[in-house]
Amino acid sequence: MTKHFDLVISEPGAGKSYQLVTRAVEAKMAGESIFIAVPTHASKQNLVAMMYDRMPSASSERELRALKSLAYDVHVLESSYNGQSEIFIDEIGQWPSSNFNSLLLNLQSVTHASVHLTGDIKQLTPSSSLGSPLEALLRNNLDVESFWGWVADKAYNEFDFTELQAPTLWRIEEPIEVTLLTENHRLAGLGYNSFDNDFFDDIVETKVKELPDYSVALLEAIQNYSAILVATKQRGKEVNRIIGDALNDLTMFQQGAYFVQVQGKTYLNPNHHDYETLQKKFPGVPRVTPEVPMDEEVLYKFWATVHSMQGITISSVTFFMGNTPIANGHQDHYNENMLYTSVTRASDHITLLGLKESFRFMRHQEPTSPQRKLGRFRANKAKTMLFDVLLTDKPADKRSFAETYGLYQSIFNSLELPANVSADLDVFNVRSEMHNQHELAMAFKEYPYMDAIRKGFNADYRTFYTEEISKVNGQSAKGKGKVQVWLNSLDEAELAKVTEDVQTLSRAKFKEAYNMTNTSVKKALGL
Repeated sequence: MTKHFDLVISEPGAGKSYQLVTRAVEAKMAGESIFIAVPTHASKQNLVAMMYDRMPSASSERELRALKSLAYDVHVLESSYNGQSEIFIDEIGQWPSSNFNSLLLNLQSVTHASVHLTGDIKQLTPSSSLGSPLEALLRNNLDVESFWGWVADKAYNEFDFTELQAPTLWRIEEPIEVTLLTENHRLAGLGYNSFDNDFFDDIVETKVKELPDYSVALLEAIQNYSAILVATKQRGKEVNRIIGDALNDLTMFQQGAYFVQVQGKTYLNPNHHDYETLQKKFPGVPRVTPEVPMDEEVLYKFWATVHSMQGITISSVTFFMGNTPIANGHQDHYNENMLYTSVTRASDHITLLGLKESFRFMRHQEPTSPQRKLGRFRANKAKTMLFDVLLTDKPADKRSFAETYGLYQSIFNSLELPANVSADLDVFNVRSEMHNQHELAMAFKEYPYMDAIRKGFNADYRTFYTEEISKVNGQSAKGKGKVQVWLNSLDEAELAKVTEDVQTLSRAKFKEAYNMTNTSVKKALGL
């Protein structure tokens, strides 16, 4: 059984995908069977569009036929793999590890295969996974204090690897050959040499427009067919609201919107007033096909999330943050990879709309580490299973906290994790950490007592939480100090969320969410 792996790594604009297509064309003309895999439908559309763009300049009829054939060899993720000998994986930095592990498993039964990986470690990691295979590969070969600090500062400027050792779980015996592409064609149009620290310092200081009203700036972006990217759907809704108020015409809004969202998926808006131009400006965005149920609920929108535009190159990008500060509980989401991915979609023009402090924050916020992401997965799963057991306890059989904690330890130690999670833990060397007694007692704030009532007024274990609060604060949780005690029990992120909600939610919705009155919490917070 012969396996060969190689990796081409670089920033966006250095020609990774172009080189992938070139190598795939050569393999196709040599008579090899080809499998090209990408992480998303948008990246598939982008890669196929690149193939069609190259067809007019094909050097021979044979090359033209190879390009046309390759368009049918592009697949989203690994499920369609059927033993092909030449495998090209684009944007490996965006792949969920579980899908890549599945492909590796399929390769065990293949006699011969060459696997060609391309990727960029600075892109956003897959939201559905602990990390990407590219992150796992680099972590397996680096000995640095801060992985993401190395990525931001040295990944491409001081990258001196010519080969990398694969994680043991991958079962790849030979080193993976590595090629770094350094000439950035895309940045030449923006006046820079590299997406390095100097680039992002300059972008944040010179490209940010912090305005009291963003309607004119957003309308200008629309006029120039600039892609309006957002970090969250909530900020996207703000974009739609601002533009909707400015246009004040539903027909103009629907005929001007770049995109439609149907069943959670984003497509180019087929009802756009100049659909032909829209297709040219956004070549990588999926089109509406007859299979898309346009007779169902359709959301017209001028924005797209940064995640959904990964793998796509657009002439102009407007990254919208608006004037809502980044909440403490959401800081991990707004990291340097989010900023990097948004601005590197642009080939010619970049605009940042929002608070400069928000962009400065993202500029220096590292992505969440695998340990932080998944270190408590087993602990939280064991807690959920513990609650399920306790929900069946009758009041007369209520356990002490010591007994409950002993049961929790037993569940934690015997818990079998899903295969994909267990694989991620192994590849990223994540330690499973158990809740200590204080943490478990505090977790009983979430105990689903209403479920216990529905099961027959069974034992109420929420007292573990209130007793722990009393112990920590040195006072009873009853009476006048109840709200203050509760607020003192919250961590920084939870307190920020409560502070935001008490000022934005209606009294009824706040009471429903927290079982506290809006007035008493505002008073305790000094609002």
